[in-house]
Amino acid sequence: MTDKIQILRPADDEMTDRSRGYVLKAPADSLVAALDLLDAHFDSLLAGLSESAAEKAYALDKWSVKELVAHLADCERILAARALWVAREPGIEIPGFDENLFARNSGANDRPFAEILEDRHAVRRATRSLLESIPAKHLDEIGRVDGRMSTPRVLLWMIAGHEQHHLDVLESRYGLKAG
Repeated sequence: MTDKIQILRPADDEMTDRSRGYVLKAPADSLVAALDLLDAHFDSLLAGLSESAAEKAYALDKWSVKELVAHLADCERILAARALWVAREPGIEIPGFDENLFARNSGANDRPFAEILEDRHAVRRATRSLLESIPAKHLDEIGRVDGRMSTPRVLLWMIAGHEQHHLDVLESRYGLKAG
């Protein structure tokens, strides 16, 4: 079992430029602590947001809040699955995905916001369970993800940094404030 305390931030030489940008945004030096902080920030930022406010985008051709939250759930699922796959089958090659196509096909704007929020919470619970299932010795296995070398440690940390990035966008571009 993975000792959650030991899932420390990857070293700089473990990351690509793309993953580094997300990993460094994570708000703590322990993955579990970062997820705890993100969960609290997420809930505070989105608590009480009305259905109509959740359907708004900050600009034309940008995602609505609903689409952004659905995107967070989709990306976390994908990054967690990639981490699991590389941990269990080192050397694997995993394709990329088109985040805009995923968002467009999510149907998020046709779903109740409460359902989308619960989906993101369910995904996070699954991610936390996954952390317990990856032996520590497999966190540094290597696979190719979207044409780049990566490890489960980096992929799991990207979950935290990716969410922080989008929480920052919700505050700066959508004007949401933590309550």
